[in-house]
Amino acid sequence: MFKYSLSRMYSTAAKRANIKLSKADVIKRLNYENKALFGAVVKPAKKKKKSTPTDVESTNVPSAESELSSEIYWQTRNVSRGSNSTSDSSTNELVENVRTEHSVIPFTEKELHHITKFPIVPSAKGIIEKGWMLHEQHESDQYKSPSVNRILLATMPDASRQALLRWKAGKIAELGEEGFAQLQKDIFARGSTLHATLETWLSGVDPSEEMVQKTGTLWKSIHGALKNVERPAKLIEQKLYHPYLHYNGVVDCITSIKGQYHVIEWKSSDNPKASVEATYDAPIQLCAYMGALQANGELCDARVQRGAIFVAYTSGKPANVHMLTVAPTKVCQYGGDCYRVNPVHFREYSHPHIEKLLAKAATFSMVEIPDDVKVNKSVFAEQLKIVSSLFPHLSCDSTNLEKKPKTEVEASQPLPTTSALPTGGVPKPTDPKPSSTGKDNRSTIESLFAERRAKMQAAQRDKPAATVLAPPKAEPSASVPSTDTGISLKQAIPRDISTYFPVVAPRGRMAEKLAAAAPYNFFLTTITASKPTHTEPLAVTFQELLDSSLGELECSVQMNFMVDIGWLLAHYFFAGYENVPLLVLYGDETPELRMVSQKKPNVTAVKVEIKTPFGVHHTKMGLYGYRDGSMRVVISTANLYEDDWHNRTQGLWVSPRLPPVPEGSDTAYGESRTDFRSSLLTYLDAYKLPQLQPWLARIRKTDFSDVKVFLVASVPGGHTTTAKGPLWGHPRLGHVLAQHAAPIDDACPLVAQSSSIGSLGPSPESWVLGEIMASFRKDSAPVGIRRLPGFRMIYPSYSNVRQSHDGLLGGGCLPYVRSTHVKQEWLKDYLHQWCSRARHRNKAMPHIKTYCRWSHRGLYWFLLTSANLSKAAWGVYNKTGRFEKPLRINSYEAGVLFLPKMLLDENFFPMEANKKHPPFPMPYDIPIIPYAPEDTPFFMDYLHQ
Repeated sequence: MFKYSLSRMYSTAAKRANIKLSKADVIKRLNYENKALFGAVVKPAKKKKKSTPTDVESTNVPSAESELSSEIYWQTRNVSRGSNSTSDSSTNELVENVRTEHSVIPFTEKELHHITKFPIVPSAKGIIEKGWMLHEQHESDQYKSPSVNRILLATMPDASRQALLRWKAGKIAELGEEGFAQLQKDIFARGSTLHATLETWLSGVDPSEEMVQKTGTLWKSIHGALKNVERPAKLIEQKLYHPYLHYNGVVDCITSIKGQYHVIEWKSSDNPKASVEATYDAPIQLCAYMGALQANGELCDARVQRGAIFVAYTSGKPANVHMLTVAPTKVCQYGGDCYRVNPVHFREYSHPHIEKLLAKAATFSMVEIPDDVKVNKSVFAEQLKIVSSLFPHLSCDSTNLEKKPKTEVEASQPLPTTSALPTGGVPKPTDPKPSSTGKDNRSTIESLFAERRAKMQAAQRDKPAATVLAPPKAEPSASVPSTDTGISLKQAIPRDISTYFPVVAPRGRMAEKLAAAAPYNFFLTTITASKPTHTEPLAVTFQELLDSSLGELECSVQMNFMVDIGWLLAHYFFAGYENVPLLVLYGDETPELRMVSQKKPNVTAVKVEIKTPFGVHHTKMGLYGYRDGSMRVVISTANLYEDDWHNRTQGLWVSPRLPPVPEGSDTAYGESRTDFRSSLLTYLDAYKLPQLQPWLARIRKTDFSDVKVFLVASVPGGHTTTAKGPLWGHPRLGHVLAQHAAPIDDACPLVAQSSSIGSLGPSPESWVLGEIMASFRKDSAPVGIRRLPGFRMIYPSYSNVRQSHDGLLGGGCLPYVRSTHVKQEWLKDYLHQWCSRARHRNKAMPHIKTYCRWSHRGLYWFLLTSANLSKAAWGVYNKTGRFEKPLRINSYEAGVLFLPKMLLDENFFPMEANKKHPPFPMPYDIPIIPYAPEDTPFFMDYLHQ
C-alpha cells in the first residue's frame, strides 16, 4: 500500500510535465532537474493557503476509525503547544514536513516505473536497489521531501475522509469549535508527554516521579509491556530519509526485543486496539521506516526487519503489543519431507503444507494432523506449534499454545500478537543486542539443542519399549537450568552420544586410524544409510576429529560457510569440550550465530564480510590447539551442519600432530618442504581479523615439517604475481605444478568433480579450456609445443540423484540451475556420472570437490578443495589490465594438493595396491562413465517443481 501510494503521488507529478511550456520555462525546468540530481534545489515555494471553514471538505484527514489518538491526524494540525507541554524538536520537524506543500520530487520515468517493485527489506544481494538513482539532497531552505504521514494523508480513500469529516462535524456540534480545538491540544500534549517519558526511559534513566505523574494512566498502561525492551535504545526519535524514494519521517525508537532489533512505534488510544488491523496506518509507517533504514546504512548499522506497535490506553488498561515480522517468501526445498524443528528454519523458509492446515482450522486445538504426513507425527506437531507461534495470524488461538502458569504481572497483560511484513527478497537475520540480564548470560548450550532434542525424543517414542536402553550415567557437566525449559543440561542431554547422532565410532581410536591412513591422511565422511562406511578405515565422523586420542583440546577454530551452531556445540559437548575456547568464522549468517556468545561466553562467532555480493566465505578448515602446545589442521569440503555429514560424500585431509618448535629456534625452523606453514600464515593474515592473531603467533611457533601437502587457496580481491609467485586461485595451482609435478603425458585429461558449476562462458575456450587449462595442465617438463589435454567433468545426472539414498532431496547439495546450463550447453559433452561403488557411496551424492590427472601408469596429482568449478572460486583475469592483468577472485576457498614427489618421492601415486606404497584412495570409481544421450545434469529446479 505504501509503495502504491508513493507511485500514485509521483506519477501524478510526472504527468504535469506534459503541459505545454514556454521555451524559458523548459530551460528553467531543465536547470531545476540538474540541480535536483547534482546539488541543492532552490525553487520558490508557493504560499500556503489559509484554512477556512469552507475548506473542510478538501482537508486531508484520516478515517474516523483512527480516532483522536492518531498521530497522523494531529500532526497535520497547526497546534501551538502550551507551556506545560514537553518540548520535542523531532516532532516539530515532522509537523513542518507534513504541512509542506507542493514539494517536487525529481523522479525519472525509470524510477517511477520501478516504485512498486522497491522492497521494504533488502532484495537478494541488493539487485533491485542497484538500479535506483541516489538523490542525497533532500531538503533545502525552500524544498522538503514529503513525510510518510503526508503521503498517507494525500492518498487516503475518499470514503475514509468523508467518514472522518462526519465524525469531526459531530464533535464540533457537541463541544463547539473552541472545545474541539482544546481537545486537539490536550491529546497532542498527552502524546508528547508519553513520548518524552519513554525517551527518558529508553536512554537508560528511570523517569522521575514528576514525569510519571504527568504521563499518568498512559505510563501505568505501557510500563508493564516494556519488560522485554532493551535499553539504552539504539536510536530514539531519529529523523529518517529514503535517498531513493524521497520521503522522510521520524522513527520513535529502534532497540532490541528479546535479542532482535525492532522498529517501535508508541501509540496512545482511548479505545481497545486488540488487533494489528485496529492500528490502521501504523504498520505501513513501520514498513516505510524500515525501507529508509535499509536504504541508508549510515543511520543504523543493524539489520532491522521486525517492528512492534505499543498501544497505551488512557484508562490505564495494560497496553497491547503488536509484533510484526517478515514472512518467509522462500519455500523449503524439502516440502513435506522437512523434518526440521528449529524455529530459525521456519522463519527463513515457508512451509505451505503446514500453513494451509493452520489456515483451515478455526483454532489451533482443532488442527488435525493427516495420516499421510511424511515425517513422524510428533515432529509434525512440533512444526505446527512453531509455525503457529511465529506467525499467529495463521491461527486464531495460537497465543494459547503453551498453557503454563503465569505470574501476577504476566496474567494482567494482553499477550502480544504477531503479523507478517511484506518482503522484496529473502530476509536476512537481524543484529541482536547483547542481553542486559544476568539470567540470559547464564544460559547454557541446552537451548541450542532444541531441534535435535525434539528429534531424539520423537525417535525414542517411535521405538518399541523393549529396545529403548537406559542411558549410561552422565559425566560431570554444567547443570544450569535453561531459561526456556527449566531443565538442567544433565537432564536434557545425557552424554550418550548414540541417542543423538546416527553414526558413532568407538572412542579413543582416531589416532590409530590416522596413523593407518598415512601417508595420504585422506578420509571420506561416513554415510548414515551405507553401513559398510561406518567401519571403513578411511571414513570418519566429525566427533572423531575431537577424539581424545588426538590430544587434549585447549582451543580451536572452525572456518566454514554454513554453521549450525547447535549441531557443532553438541559435538564439543559430547567430547567434553563444551567450555573450551572456540572461534567460529562463518559466511552464512543465522541469529543463533550472532547470539551464541551471549549463551556461551567461550564461543566467539565472527561473520566474514565480503565486499562483492557474488562471493562467499566457502573455506572449510579446522584448527585444533592442544594443551601440550601442539596443534592440528583439518581441511575438508563439508559444512558444519547435519545434512552435510549425513548421506553426502565429503572429503577431509587431517594433518599429523604438529609439535611446538623448541625454544630459541630460528624462525625458519619447522617449515615443511611444501611451505605449508608460510602459505597458511599468508592465508589467515588475509582475513585481517584481530581474533586470528593469537593463532598466527601459535602457528609461527609450530613445527610443520611433517606436512607433505601444498595449501592451494583463494581470497577475494584483485591479485598479481608476487616475488613468491602467484599466491591465489588457479595460477597458484599452476605455479606449484610447474615446480614439483612430474612430466605428464598430454593425453592425460584433467578430471574435475564438484558439487556446483558456475557460469563458464558460451564456449569451452571461454574459460575452462582457456585460463583454467593453462594452469591445470602445467608440470615440470621443459616448455615447448604441446597438445591441449582433454577435459572431463564429473557431476551427478538426474538419474544419479533420483536413485540416491534421499531420492531427489539428495540433490539439495547440488545448486546448479537450468538457467545457467542453457547458456553453456556445450558442457554436456564433457559430463560424466557420479559412480562410487568401490567406496560404498554410489547413492551418496557428492559435495566433495576434486581435480586430478591420471593415466594407466598412475595418478600424477590430486587436489581436494572447497572450490567448485567457478570463476568466483578460482578467479578470472581482468582483460582490461594495462600491464599485468590482475586476477579477480570473489570467494574464500582452501584445499590441499597431493603430489607424489612430496609424499612418496615418486612420479605418480599408485591407483592399485602394490608392495611398495598403498594405493591412493580415490573417492569415485575409475574408469569414469560419460552421460548417455538421454541424460541431463541434475538441476536444483527439480526440487521446486
